[in-house]
Amino acid sequence: MSQKVTVNANATFTSQRNAITEDSMHNSLTPDLSLGDQQEISVTATATAFTINNPINIPNRAGTHWWLRIKNTSGGGMGAITFGGNYKLSTVTNPANTKGIVIPLIYDGTNHVLAGAVTPDTPN
Repeated sequence: MSQKVTVNANATFTSQRNAITEDSMHNSLTPDLSLGDQQEISVTATATAFTINNPINIPNRAGTHWWLRIKNTSGGGMGAITFGGNYKLSTVTNPANTKGIVIPLIYDGTNHVLAGAVTPDTPN
């Protein structure tokens, strides 16, 4: 099962592991870590910006690892992504059409810190 949220009818958010299905429109989305440590966003329309909010339902322990995958399935370039203030990332470059990136993160008790290299454009 998976959770699916449409962002401005331009992106879908899926978390993996024991989740429910939900379709709705938002200018932003919020990863729910109670639904799994692999979170995925599929962008389905071009050039519309959106925000990835700080996650909710974070396990109550520092050292929790999780992964955020962003896939570009829009048929073109993606709009800008803004990350919530608790993400501590280097510059994240949007993936090209038909490509994706994976951002490995570790929760330090307060922030979600980049835990390795962001994979460059990899095929969806």
